Amino acid sequence: YWANTDGNDQYTRNSRVKQMTVWYRYAGSDKWQKGKDVSLKDDKTRTDWKVIHLNGRDDITGIQLQITDIYKGSKFPNDVCISEIMFVQSAQ
Repeated sequence: YWANTDGNDQYTRNSRVKQMTVWYRYAGSDKWQKGKDVSLKDDKTRTDWKVIHLNGRDDITGIQLQITDIYKGSKFPNDVCISEIMFVQSAQ
């Protein structure tokens, strides 16, 4: 179910991720490696998922998300919210 925001819901009251860096840890290593920088739209109609491809790697054992910029929320400008995240393995 995708809904439009009315500007006074949890989506707009909380801050949202604008940009983030994705870090990966690969099998056999305990070090984090920078994967990619990702920009997210402030999609108030919420009609689609942001897909981040893992460059065909199947040996990823950990993922870190580093938030680098946000869209400020109207009520909670210092509280960043990620409501859903899903990791899937699929062909590109």
